Amino acid sequence: MTAPAWFTAAIATPHRTAEVAVAGATIRYLDAGPADAPVLVFVHGGTAHAHWWWPLAARLADRYRLLLPNLSGHGTSDHRADYSFDGWAEEVTAVLRAAAPGRPAIVIGHSIGGLAGMALAAEHPDLVTALIACDTQLAVNPDAPATRPSGSPKPVQSFASVAEARSRFRTIPAQTECAGYVLDHIVPESLRPEADRWVWSFDRGILARFDQTVARLAWPWLRRLQCPLGYLRSEFGLTPPPIAARLEDEVSGPVIVEEVPGAGHHAMLDRPEELFAALDTVLGKLPGPNAPRSDGSGRSRSATAQGEY
Repeated sequence: MTAPAWFTAAIATPHRTAEVAVAGATIRYLDAGPADAPVLVFVHGGTAHAHWWWPLAARLADRYRLLLPNLSGHGTSDHRADYSFDGWAEEVTAVLRAAAPGRPAIVIGHSIGGLAGMALAAEHPDLVTALIACDTQLAVNPDAPATRPSGSPKPVQSFASVAEARSRFRTIPAQTECAGYVLDHIVPESLRPEADRWVWSFDRGILARFDQTVARLAWPWLRRLQCPLGYLRSEFGLTPPPIAARLEDEVSGPVIVEEVPGAGHHAMLDRPEELFAALDTVLGKLPGPNAPRSDGSGRSRSATAQGEY
């Protein structure tokens, strides 16, 4: 499938790569947009990296400052001996403080990136003006017993070429429908050379974090939120509508829920345009200082209104 014009233009948006040291690890991130604009921090999901969000984030580079970290164990950032959501939240905190000191941000997180954002917003409410979670799993019964993954880990995959890796790309959880032009962008960014072959860049040690315990982590953090919450629920994602509806009862502040039609858990792979539309809608509905900057006519600037679709 040929990439649509908006996608090609978005990934060509100018940006720089920077880094910050956090607890002995180098955390690298993408930085784009006007220095004085409201700040958006995009946090990727597990086994992913900053470039999963980049095509959509870049469409907002005319009206927001964009920061896209690679969490430790992911992308070009260093690996650690162990990982935690609190630790990932501190990495995002360090990126925000290094790149935009004194500037609070709207934090947008996909899947476990949403959990890292929840931990950040709960622990550092002064740094987060709004939180938007994208299909972050919410437990049906937060008090149910948790289980750990069983069985031996699979052997590390290696590939003779980027093309071979592209042909064998799989998501966690499995998702069969992915736009080819999106994979053409993210797969090369997902690999690192090893000897004369290629391997996935993420640390396999992070997979131990993806058990039934993960879905139970959200509620305690959500109940501590002092900022507005947006939730982008994929139609065929991990959180059923009744569980998403519970957010209004569990969260004390404003809650905005938008559905991404036709999307699986990894909405940026199978329904990127629908995901962007839902995200843009939530950004436009956020109250107070979270609202997008005006274009000078008294109207808030909207990518949809500018004809980017």
